[in-house]
Amino acid sequence: MSRHDIVVTAGALVLGAAIWEAVGRIFHPEAVPPFTSVVAAFGRQLSDGEITSTLGHTLGSFGIGLGISLGGGLVIGALMGLWRPLRQALSPFVSLAQWIPAALIAPVYFAIFQLSMWTEIVVVIHFAVFVVIINTQAAFEATDAALLEMARSFGADGRQAALRIRLPAALPMIFAGLRVGAGRAVKGVIVGELYLGILGLGGVVDKYGQEFDATNLLAVCLVILIMSLIVGALTRAVERRFTRWAD
Repeated sequence: MSRHDIVVTAGALVLGAAIWEAVGRIFHPEAVPPFTSVVAAFGRQLSDGEITSTLGHTLGSFGIGLGISLGGGLVIGALMGLWRPLRQALSPFVSLAQWIPAALIAPVYFAIFQLSMWTEIVVVIHFAVFVVIINTQAAFEATDAALLEMARSFGADGRQAALRIRLPAALPMIFAGLRVGAGRAVKGVIVGELYLGILGLGGVVDKYGQEFDATNLLAVCLVILIMSLIVGALTRAVERRFTRWAD
């Protein structure tokens, strides 16, 4: 990210915080807490350990679920993109699972895994893995046929064409799917914890939601926002490392 981009992003964040503060001051502060009140609540939650004691659990479930989603999604998506029979066999199931609403499927996972960390992990996987599969499959299918024909004319076999031609050409679209998958994984871990109601940041959100405490609720949402921004920055950094040649 260039210095100009950083300045523009920082300016937009400052402007958004100023608008939030003004709206909170103009309207009823219990309904729309000012930004400074939310930041103060965030500081209190950090100092009394409420955030730090739950963040580790959330990050653990998120990390395991995201790792499984990315690893499994990349392998399954690549195989579907390279092998037509497998693509035809799995595509209906992938598409169906992708479009099942989270509000419908999360209680099913809860019924199966009960009050365990695996409920959250499976919800994270459900949120993230299918977009990774679909993007990876599409990336391998979109390889320029002329490049493949040229590789064959120079004696490349199927494995060499996949590793030397298809994979490098597919990387930009694959990483686009990884970025979306990582963002959806953040949503997934919070949704999973909301259904459990007692664990992680989602449990804190559920607690303050039931108490109608908008200030502390938004403070927890601020933590989730920071977590999302860090995850997004890390995925973009990895993407730039592996796709620098495409710039």
